[in-house]
Amino acid sequence: MFQVIPAVDIARGDVVRLREGDPGQRRVYGDDPVAWASRWLAAGAERLHVVDLDAAFDLAAANRAVIAEICGLGMSVQLGGGVRDRGRAEDLLACGVRWLITGTLLRDQEAFERFVASIGPDRLMVALDIRHGRLQASGWRESLRLLPEDAFTLALGLGVRRFLVTAVERDGTELGPNFGLLRRFSGRGAEVLAAGGVGALDDLLRLRDLGVDGAVVGRALYEGRFTLEDALGAAAC
Repeated sequence: MFQVIPAVDIARGDVVRLREGDPGQRRVYGDDPVAWASRWLAAGAERLHVVDLDAAFDLAAANRAVIAEICGLGMSVQLGGGVRDRGRAEDLLACGVRWLITGTLLRDQEAFERFVASIGPDRLMVALDIRHGRLQASGWRESLRLLPEDAFTLALGLGVRRFLVTAVERDGTELGPNFGLLRRFSGRGAEVLAAGGVGALDDLLRLRDLGVDGAVVGRALYEGRFTLEDALGAAAC
């Protein structure tokens, strides 16, 4: 079944949405991430996408307690942001995170392979964050030489079966997903989630018909373009 996964991005305790990953273009939607997570749970969400932006941008803010409280609500939580070493990964798993999202480690193939082996491929989701054809890392501030398709093949070979494909230049814009990009990864024996650009219910239906397994939705929900209830209902039809 196609999954609609609401996003809760946390920066200095606030729930925010960035445009194209730019911290200078952020909009704040309140100072209670747990309340937003509870709202999405009440609306029918079974899975939640959480991003620790402070960790992604190497800032000192601590969001561990908030993450643990969100995980305690009962949804399956996939979490990204600063997942770059075993110590942090194990701490987040201890908080109750179901899947850890990592992309930056792709810049060093040997380090990535060791990380997958130590954490286990079933607890990981690989982020293919792509801006104009190039993989991004370190909070989308670094472009990698590794091609997206090669990263996908590498992770598959290590047993990873979950991928988050983000069109960075569309993230937070509500201009529609990059369907051509997503077509390159769907139907290849792995769960592929789309992120970036969803702005209307029709976008979700097109993603479902494309064969993508689900979509992370952020700004469109916070701005009231549609409700989560409507999105879940449309995706189930």
